[in-house]
Amino acid sequence: MDNGTSVVKYLLLTVNIIVVAVTIWGIVPLLKILTNIGNIESEFPVIEIALIILGAITVFTSILGCCGATFNSIWFTKRYAAIILIHMIWQLTLFILILTNNEHFSKLLGTAIDRAWKHLDIDSFEVIQELFKCCGMNSSTDYTEKNVSIPASCYNGSPISTNLYKGCHGKSIEYLMDTTKEYQFMIIGLIVIELILFIFSCCFANNLGIYRNHKKLVLRTTSSKSVPPTTTSESVPPTTTPESVPLPTTTESVPAITTVNSEKDSTFAGRPIHLNINLKNDV
Repeated sequence: MDNGTSVVKYLLLTVNIIVVAVTIWGIVPLLKILTNIGNIESEFPVIEIALIILGAITVFTSILGCCGATFNSIWFTKRYAAIILIHMIWQLTLFILILTNNEHFSKLLGTAIDRAWKHLDIDSFEVIQELFKCCGMNSSTDYTEKNVSIPASCYNGSPISTNLYKGCHGKSIEYLMDTTKEYQFMIIGLIVIELILFIFSCCFANNLGIYRNHKKLVLRTTSSKSVPPTTTSESVPPTTTPESVPLPTTTESVPAITTVNSEKDSTFAGRPIHLNINLKNDV
């Protein structure tokens, strides 16, 4: 692996760890609010819920990128790049929704605060007061009308009337307007960072594939040089069956036997009798 690929690897690992830490740190307050709102959770602004889901996907994607960089895995890195691309499209869509539906989100948040005041107990509503730095639904008089003592979360410092916060209905809308701008810049920053990570992950996966293919080629070349080629055995001529050897024929001439049979036939007396006998040797 060359130096450039190693730099990209550790850059991917470092940036993804930072993204995981920042995302968890950012969504913890939102999770705390959703946990305490309870039965009005469905009325909570869509932007907050979407950001929580977006944060969870960001954490999962970053962990996937860390696995790809740590284990030099092309499979993990390619999936990471694909999810990053989908993530960027989703963030861009969310950015456009925030930009064009700001007033709608403000109404949703105001309705959620009103329902929270009606349905939640004082302790649960204090979580909202601590987040938005507010007191009651419209003002601190909402507590006095209920004959309830004003909680400590309504005061900015010492518990005196001059340090009381404004009502949560108006303060939450102000908070949303302020944080919407922050979210817009945050989403733009995330899109830019993820675009860089997408390019780096594609380059890392490509270089890793080239490196592995080159390594396989070198191993094949080395193994072919080190092992001598196997020689095929010489062709053995086929065994020939012995041809049939002709049986030698010998003709032995037997000397003539002269017999004299004076009693039976005197005409042949004194004449030689020649016998030709063919002898064949049996093999």
